[in-house]
Amino acid sequence: MAEPALGRALTWQAWALAALLATIVPSLRLVLAHAGIGLQRERVAARQPRPERDLIVEPSVAAPTPSEDDVSARLAIAETASERCELLGRLGQTSDPRATYAITGMLDHSVLGSVRVCATQALAAQTNEEAQSWLTDLSDDPLAEVHSSALSALAAREDPRARAAVVEATHAENVDIRLSAVIALLQARREEGFSAALAVMPSIEDRSALSSLIDALGESHDPRALQPLQELIDSADRESHLQAIAALGELGVTSASTSLERFLELGSSQEFQAAAQALVKLVPERALAKLRLAQASSDEERALLALGAIASLDSPPALALLKEQLHSGDEVREAIVLRHLAREARPELEAELAELAESDEPSLKNPALRALAKLDTPSARATTERLAALKQSALPRSLVALARDRSDAAQAELLQGISDPARRANTLNFVAELAPASTVQRIVTEVASFGVDAQRELIQGVAQRGDPHFSEVLRAALHNEDQGTRNAALQGLLQLGDEAALSEAQRMARASDPDERAVALDLLALRTDTAVPELEALASDSDVGVVSRALHVIEGRAPERTLELASRAFRDASPEDRVNLLSNLSDLKNGVTRPLYEIALREGDDDAVIEAVHALAALEGPESAQRLLELVSDSHRSAEVRGEAASGLRDLGGPLARANRALLDSLSEPPHTENITCDLTR
Repeated sequence: MAEPALGRALTWQAWALAALLATIVPSLRLVLAHAGIGLQRERVAARQPRPERDLIVEPSVAAPTPSEDDVSARLAIAETASERCELLGRLGQTSDPRATYAITGMLDHSVLGSVRVCATQALAAQTNEEAQSWLTDLSDDPLAEVHSSALSALAAREDPRARAAVVEATHAENVDIRLSAVIALLQARREEGFSAALAVMPSIEDRSALSSLIDALGESHDPRALQPLQELIDSADRESHLQAIAALGELGVTSASTSLERFLELGSSQEFQAAAQALVKLVPERALAKLRLAQASSDEERALLALGAIASLDSPPALALLKEQLHSGDEVREAIVLRHLAREARPELEAELAELAESDEPSLKNPALRALAKLDTPSARATTERLAALKQSALPRSLVALARDRSDAAQAELLQGISDPARRANTLNFVAELAPASTVQRIVTEVASFGVDAQRELIQGVAQRGDPHFSEVLRAALHNEDQGTRNAALQGLLQLGDEAALSEAQRMARASDPDERAVALDLLALRTDTAVPELEALASDSDVGVVSRALHVIEGRAPERTLELASRAFRDASPEDRVNLLSNLSDLKNGVTRPLYEIALREGDDDAVIEAVHALAALEGPESAQRLLELVSDSHRSAEVRGEAASGLRDLGGPLARANRALLDSLSEPPHTENITCDLTR
């Protein structure tokens, strides 16, 4: 009985020892990994701003310079934003956790938006779980470039969890994040992207955002994009409508050709041009037949547009037609063809190009010479060299190129070039941002001998470096006589997290001079940790310029507050300032501008109302057309307001304008009908 009991005891002890080892080994690995992270973060943290008394302390012994191949270590001691981005790009695709730790350490501590974007893009190339987890966290980052890069990377991954995170982002409250998620799914050819595009379209108020979605739909090369593109063609504003037509050509779905041909027959000149270019991409042979008919029509403008589209075709019949036009003697038609040939080489037309290049007509000679230079044949090169007298001159490298070159010879040449005022003009800001710290320090010692403009450029470049080692240089520049130099120094210190600089910017925000308050606003906008209430105070400023700039900053920080603050600013403004305020805020998102224009229409005098009318016409779309028609039909409005609304609705076009043409003509003089000259030579 004793022996079996002893055996069982030994067996349990063996199992316990094995379990202990199984726990210790992974734990040891985890500790070592976290030690690596800790060391990395300590190196990065060492680069961050410290209290003033610590900034001037230099280590007694310089740390050894990492080898060229040790990118992670070099990243930890990188001095400039451009250097950090360059090193982040060199990390490449890997599953090595050390690369991920280096990137996430940069994300943890960097305050520069450009570096955060570079770090997110570098993180997208990492294939491990830690990187994917970070990308998921960054998918709702306030910085648009960061969350769009993170969502694109997640959508491209095959991990279902990554795709689920992007699909979830298509339902985010923030429309910008929703749109970025939809575009990411479209770019990754994910099925969920097309239904999400249809869902997000009605909520997009910003035209540039809608433009990005249209591009993504066209570049998807998927028949499922036809439905959202067709809806945009039918209902979007004028510019988006034209872009959606062009996107059908990029899409590459031949069934869209019927819709495009309709615009060749019945569309406006802009619709004709967009449809022709799309049709050329989609079905070249069929497009040539349609365009030849239009090119031979009596409508001169349409004929010239058709010729421009034909010039982009690469087929024997198209080349024959182009050769015929180059011999036509019609300078307008010849110039149209030359403009296209200057972008795309056509060796078959070399003889015609050489003849025109030797002509005495500058409007033909120069574009013909540019087109001839595109041809890579011995005869074309000889003609080009003879006519243009091209000589290869041994020009010295630019100072910016020398700044990027870390060799001793390049830096010596850079310092010599800096001594020439003419050569350093308009380059010192780039040199100070890109050159090695030792070179910049030597330039700083000579800055007193530079002119005011050069001193300002140098401090601007030092500020852009984001390097705490130059904090004292920036502090010294705060005492410069030039206000622009002082502002640049404040900008650099704010980006480094300097609390004294923040206090100075807050003091400037309370100054009596509106120009100083405007500068303070730009400085406060650099700090992502600046409280919105500080900016809201400037949104109620007595100066319209300060108010509009504050509202633009707030739109990016707290979009839900923008409309309320803009409405309050409009109501508080004088009649003269109301007009200026409406004009300055016209590029805010539609969710702010449309309600603000409605307030102006209800509460403003005629000048403010007319400014709102012009803005509504510029916004375009069915909502604008309906509101303009209401103003046209409102007999209680002044004749001037009704007349401006009538002109705006007529320019806007569409079914409402056509159905009420008589009313519009009775309130404002219709434009004179003249022959249109279409200059396609530029």
